[in-house]
Amino acid sequence: MSNVQTYLVIGGIFLFSLLALNVNRTIISSEEQKLSAEYIVMATSVGQNLINEITEKAFDHFVVGNPILSDINILTPPNLMGPEPGETFATFNDVDDYNFHPRIDSTLRGGNFDLLARVHYVNEHNGIDTLLVRSRLKRIQVTVTHPFMTDTVRIYSYKSY
Repeated sequence: MSNVQTYLVIGGIFLFSLLALNVNRTIISSEEQKLSAEYIVMATSVGQNLINEITEKAFDHFVVGNPILSDINILTPPNLMGPEPGETFATFNDVDDYNFHPRIDSTLRGGNFDLLARVHYVNEHNGIDTLLVRSRLKRIQVTVTHPFMTDTVRIYSYKSY
């Protein structure tokens, strides 16, 4: 074999090695994206379960058993949202009891997801602006995190009165 042929063989092996490395990198990247998407789906599912649980509760503990309330000043003040004194998770009866409520939810495949619920009064006209006064609309936000997820999943829902 001549020197030219030797260099061509070495060059071919080098090009093949580069190609193999790029293919492996692409396969690994695709697998990471697949796992990331799977964790996002699981996070969305556990977050939506908590949203469903919260929205099944009454708008406010002052309206439990009182379906018509004309004065919104009777509602829980924004700075007192959260469980009432002596109330435990088992006795939550209204939406704002879940304000700053942490939870760990486990899935068989994904392990533990950390959830945090937040509840705010929001502008009744746009549902976006957080208010420091009472209104007839509460926004529920559940954030879900997991060590294997690079992003946080946020799920929103609303409860009106």
